[in-house]
Amino acid sequence: MVLMPAAAFQRYISLAYGEFVVARRRTTAVPSAIFICFISFSSMASTDSVRFGGDATYPPFEFALKGKATGFNVDIAKVMGEAGGKSITYELGEWPETVAKLENGDLDVVPMFVSQSRSDRFAFSSPFYIVSHAIYAAEEAVLVHSVDELAGSRVAVEDRSYALEQLQELDVGIRPVLTASALNALIAVVQGRADYAVLATPIASTLIKNRKMKLRRLGPPFWSRPYAFAVRRDRTGLVRWVQSSLQSAMAEGAYQSVYEKWRQDLPDAGIADASRPNAWLFALGGVAFLLLVGGFVRLHQLRRRAEEHPYQIRQRTSPQTAQGNDLKQGNAHPSADRFIDQVDRMMNEAHGGVHDQSPHELMILELGRFSGAAFALDRNYSDQPVREVLSRLESVSEGMVGYLGRGLFAIYSTRDRVGELCDLVLAAPADSEYSLDSPLIIGSSLFPEHGKTAVDLIKCAETALTTGRSTGRRWIRYSPSMEPSRSDLEIVDCFRGGRMEGLYPAYQPKLDLITGAISGAEALVRWDHPTLGMIAPPRIISLAEKTGFISLITRRMIDEAVRFSAALRSQGLPSSISVNISILDLIETDLPGLIRQVLEKHGGMAMDLNLELTETSVSHDFEHTKGVLASLQSLGISLSVDDFGTGFSSLSYLSFFPIDEVKIDRSFVSDMVTNLRNQSIVRSTVLMAKELGLTTVAEGAEDSETQALLAAIGCDQLQGYVLSKPLPADEYRQLLRSHAEALASSSTKLPSTRRSNKRR
Repeated sequence: MVLMPAAAFQRYISLAYGEFVVARRRTTAVPSAIFICFISFSSMASTDSVRFGGDATYPPFEFALKGKATGFNVDIAKVMGEAGGKSITYELGEWPETVAKLENGDLDVVPMFVSQSRSDRFAFSSPFYIVSHAIYAAEEAVLVHSVDELAGSRVAVEDRSYALEQLQELDVGIRPVLTASALNALIAVVQGRADYAVLATPIASTLIKNRKMKLRRLGPPFWSRPYAFAVRRDRTGLVRWVQSSLQSAMAEGAYQSVYEKWRQDLPDAGIADASRPNAWLFALGGVAFLLLVGGFVRLHQLRRRAEEHPYQIRQRTSPQTAQGNDLKQGNAHPSADRFIDQVDRMMNEAHGGVHDQSPHELMILELGRFSGAAFALDRNYSDQPVREVLSRLESVSEGMVGYLGRGLFAIYSTRDRVGELCDLVLAAPADSEYSLDSPLIIGSSLFPEHGKTAVDLIKCAETALTTGRSTGRRWIRYSPSMEPSRSDLEIVDCFRGGRMEGLYPAYQPKLDLITGAISGAEALVRWDHPTLGMIAPPRIISLAEKTGFISLITRRMIDEAVRFSAALRSQGLPSSISVNISILDLIETDLPGLIRQVLEKHGGMAMDLNLELTETSVSHDFEHTKGVLASLQSLGISLSVDDFGTGFSSLSYLSFFPIDEVKIDRSFVSDMVTNLRNQSIVRSTVLMAKELGLTTVAEGAEDSETQALLAAIGCDQLQGYVLSKPLPADEYRQLLRSHAEALASSSTKLPSTRRSNKRR
């Protein structure tokens, strides 16, 4: 089991779905539950209550103790209720009936494994844990190592569980013994009604230990799956509350506290034994899903594969054994195991410790359209296109060819033929039954420069492939510069654990060119890291966006902005504070709900906060974004479009969304005194904004000449070093006070004959 405290993983879950075949839906009827155990945290009836549900015998996640619901999941629900401002009840019962209650609306939220078939019915929160499965049997049972070896056996499994879905999809020929709980599945094995049980590892291990059952786990854990909160898809408001509350609990450290409380009871089955060869499979399973968090974390995954990749086990398998396994499993193409073994043998035979002058290159090819389609098909159908691609590769390559899975093909060649292969691979026969004329990306690595084993070369080639995807390159060869730095990994680890000590906002003032007053400030993120020192802001934002943690920073900045602005107002120094918003904040969180909570928490007013949206943050899901922005405006929150003019749809945004303010990008403002073209762009933008009733703010004003020109063409406000650099809170407060005093005592003020055009 692997801890996964990441607040914005939901948008990446769909990427993982492509690697799992859709499970056939079971139609077998089951008896109703024998008992229901209802436990509530509070007897207070409330319309503002959320009903969680779970399995009554699922320790350490959910179980009854002295008549009360307790467990890891239960405590997470509690802190979510506190973060989201709702009372929580938790109902425990038998698993099949719990799922049925979620489906018919008698329960609101149920934690469960994420799967493709379940996602058709439920919406899932960000995953908050990774849980694996394993095979359990009596101590004297025949040893098995995988579910493929269970054919013909009686296998106890929870009804309506993820394990049952997988066993049905794999169709290995078991005789299922359906039970209403994991405990009953284990009891079925003890009583001899089942030969084996397939269950989630931490639950089964805890039950066996607590009840002193004479059972044992057979083989390494497998099927590492994300664990998340499920809500019916038609309850969109509740979906957003669950996601927002979970993110708040993570951002505020409450989730981490719950984890620390239950840490000793959450056995990391398999990880502690990772030194044993078979345990590598489980270690990779948890890590692989964790590191689906965008291209950056993908690179981190590839580095760790040197120690945690199952290819290291497969290297020990002889080519003959691997080929036999291929046939046993019904594979019509060579496995990754056999490819790796044969490449290693080719290296040893060709060189024998003496390197010749010709380059040996390992290439990994990703056929974009094929990789997405193959996983949506069943195993028998997808074998044919795999065979066809391999056949074409073999016809143009003089080296070893293999299929690594996940839509990835590999070639190990003694000659550099990448350019030729790019063209020949895509030359599909016109009468082919399968359409394989898809985008092609190739990542490659060289022997011995980048590694001396097939596993090392694959790792480096996949790193190159990932870089190629992100940069749009058709082919790219590995370079050590592609690897993330240790400090970047440390920063991401801080995001993941919610450890952001030293992160604070700096405030860059805005000057009202009509009155000469400081009208507000933009909160800009700064991080004086405890060990890394000051981290450049672009690096913070880039890493947070790539890894999906940007919403954690947004929440911190909104909370600080409202707290600070409310304090300034109470001191007679009213100042609106602007905070930048990302696309994740708009589509994956309940942003209006968050802001209402923060305003109430700090005694803030809507005028204390302004939200700045980049064009990219409003360019996805227009209708949903429009609804969110309308809700924010109904709260009285001002909305700005930041970096205006740098995108391609700026004008349509002003028409479609309820925008109050336009911030003209610094690239047009900084040299507008000498660059007549940019001066014309700024002038036309100001005129257009006036026609629409919008306020204009010019960013990047660095000198008095630019300030004077902006005032002359009718711009409302400026922001830049001509007024001030970004300041810590205390210095900004002092600037507000001294500027207001100077303005009040000055006999020469800026003209104030124009009215603000701000639309409300």
